[in-house]
Amino acid sequence: FMSCETDNCNQADACIGAPLTDFETVHAGDGMSITASPDNCMDVIMGGLVDSDGPGSDEDFACCAFNQDHPYCALLECVDLATGDPKNNCDCSVLTDVYSHPSAPAEMALFATLFGVCCTPGETIEDTVACMEDGGLMANPPALCTENPDSPACTCLDEDSYLDQSCDCGVMQDLYAEDPLWGLQWGVTDAAALESCCVRGQTTVEMASICLYESMDCGSLFDDQLDESDIEACCTPGETTIGEASECLYSEQFGDDGSLKCWVHDAASGMGYSVPTGFDNGEDSVCISFCWDCGTSSADDGFCTEDQVTDGAKISVNSYSPRQYLGSYEDALANYEFMSCETD
Repeated sequence: FMSCETDNCNQADACIGAPLTDFETVHAGDGMSITASPDNCMDVIMGGLVDSDGPGSDEDFACCAFNQDHPYCALLECVDLATGDPKNNCDCSVLTDVYSHPSAPAEMALFATLFGVCCTPGETIEDTVACMEDGGLMANPPALCTENPDSPACTCLDEDSYLDQSCDCGVMQDLYAEDPLWGLQWGVTDAAALESCCVRGQTTVEMASICLYESMDCGSLFDDQLDESDIEACCTPGETTIGEASECLYSEQFGDDGSLKCWVHDAASGMGYSVPTGFDNGEDSVCISFCWDCGTSSADDGFCTEDQVTDGAKISVNSYSPRQYLGSYEDALANYEFMSCETD
């Protein structure tokens, strides 16, 4: 332990007594100076990009002193430090350079494509945002609707350019063939991914969308959690898909305890998975299912989406129940095709 009372007199490694010289002082405004080591500065820079507080922190300025060629550091010149937002009069290519940089988080790749469609170098960020808001990304209705307005790709699209989830996924292939930009709303950047998840005449838009999501690189979902041991063990960006990583994490959390497994289906999201019932306080359980009428559904029952309630859709609810409540379910859901079973 030591103390001193002159400027920076404690700028030394307390363990070995050597001066700390591998630092650079950077002026950060308002008369304040800060210092930073170049170690891990790229992490700090890219962390600033996705940080909820926006770019422009003291650490950003300090780290950019060692990485002046990184496009994120050029972006700092275009940032309103009072709000953290880009200045609208800056060249739009500043943002596309950041989004497409190799060190950017995986989920930024889609932003690079999306923003790049409306960004012509030399134009401002304000011009690019106006292009995007004016529908400059995808024509709706698409050109194919001019020739055949009754085609499924036209009747399945709503005014906001979203597809009816119950439609055949072939409409996704038709739209993507006309303009690959349609793939952005499904996370598709190449035709092969869409072909692998969509079997025309068999697969719905909802099923194909789930498949596409699960086939995305796990880094796009877990990028800010890769230092957590369980996620690090299950997710290798560039090699592991979201589906594979999720299955690994599920196995790590629940494992196979030999208990009855029941299929759980969330009709609102379309997600389904097999659950070992023993994890739920070890209660003796049975598998159950019933047909729910969304037309009679309340807003807070969690079974149906707003569209399903409006349409009066009937959906299959699949889950499990502790055996002690089975009689109550049988009575309450007698008119809803209630069933129970006791095999995986």
